[in-house]
Amino acid sequence: MRWFHKLPLRFRSVFRRGSVEEELNAELRFHLERMIEAKVATGMPAEEARYAALRELGGVEQIKEECRDMRRTNLLEDFIQDARYGLRALAKSPGFTAVAVLTLALGIGANTAVFTLLDAILLRLLPVHKAEGLYQVRRVSAIVPERLSGDFTNPLWENLRSRQDAFSGMAAWGNTDFNLARGGAAQRAEGIWVSGDYFGTLGIPPAIGRLIAPADDFRGCPAIAVLSYSFWQDRYAGAASVIGTTISLDSHPFEVIGVAEPGFYGMDVGMKFDVAAPNCATALLDGPTKSRLDDRASWWLSVVGRVKPGLSPQQLNARLAAVAPAVSAASLPEDWDAETKKSFLKTSLDAAPAGSGTAFDLREHFRQPLTVLMAVVGFVLLIACANIAALMLARAAAQSREIAVRLALGATRMRLIRQLLTHSVMLSIAGAAAGVLLAHWGTILLVRCISTHNESLFSFLRPT
Repeated sequence: MRWFHKLPLRFRSVFRRGSVEEELNAELRFHLERMIEAKVATGMPAEEARYAALRELGGVEQIKEECRDMRRTNLLEDFIQDARYGLRALAKSPGFTAVAVLTLALGIGANTAVFTLLDAILLRLLPVHKAEGLYQVRRVSAIVPERLSGDFTNPLWENLRSRQDAFSGMAAWGNTDFNLARGGAAQRAEGIWVSGDYFGTLGIPPAIGRLIAPADDFRGCPAIAVLSYSFWQDRYAGAASVIGTTISLDSHPFEVIGVAEPGFYGMDVGMKFDVAAPNCATALLDGPTKSRLDDRASWWLSVVGRVKPGLSPQQLNARLAAVAPAVSAASLPEDWDAETKKSFLKTSLDAAPAGSGTAFDLREHFRQPLTVLMAVVGFVLLIACANIAALMLARAAAQSREIAVRLALGATRMRLIRQLLTHSVMLSIAGAAAGVLLAHWGTILLVRCISTHNESLFSFLRPT
């Protein structure tokens, strides 16, 4: 542990070099004077004693270099010197610096912006407990097996939940929007209707209060609501007193019982929810005669489940296919014609991984454009790097005389290489920093450009 005790001394040698050098000079002068005094005491003339002492001591500058080497701070000192030289060189050639930084910023910024969007839509796992264990249940058409749909009616969902044995937990939800105004101009908020085990299946803890639970999901349930963390911060400034208050949803009062953890925006990629309410509360808004809870032709729910441990995807799909006929028969709409009923009864079920979200149509819509765009901006970055390399080579050729002088004065090739590499790294850091800023604005611009009235993408610059 001796190196640990010497660490403060080494830092002092780097950051207070002037004081350390002065102390070294004073110590060498002390030793030289003592040697001179000793020789003068033997009867040697003062001037001759001085020369003799210097010869015996050796080269003063060489001794200083040996002392500096013993501090083991040469590499750090050289790096600081190279960094200062690099800054001076960049400031001395503002035109070259501006072109190089801007070129790198465009290449890095474009790649970062596109990859941010690609990661958010196609790659990133949801911030839920063990996201890899989540699967979305889909209906498979009997006529066209490639035609998949994630839409469910409430009777279909309830029959599937009661008959399946492949999932340890299941959840259903439906997207909607709420009017928060108690009168006057509308105040829109993104909302979701959720089953009682929605938050429990996903493993989402509350930030404050409690979340909707299975005990809250029954016909005639009370009107309760859960807020997203961002909505709670924006509308209520993060006040804990929001628990127990009421919020108006389409002119109906709902009691706020809790706030979801930060970073959770729902299961649908590219969207977010502000307010969540239990599915059973839709009866309050629909009325007793048109409740979607019993409507076998109202397709408004999506379904996910957490697969049981040890169950493979093939086994999962086999179990879903086995219960599909019974689920379809128990949920068959009575007012359909015979041909449509026959096709519906032949509908099968399968499951697809949902750890990255459930926006199947969104992914299929943007997968190819984003992949092509990623390849294009990657090629642009290669071109930018080639241009920067050409600029650096031209600059190195212009510095050939300076490099030759340095070599003639005793600089080693490795020392010159380190100096040039430090200069290049500083240029790269400046370009990367500018690229990060450009990527932030570029991602926002991309989201706005690809969003439409029917497909509005929530900004992906959010915590992972």
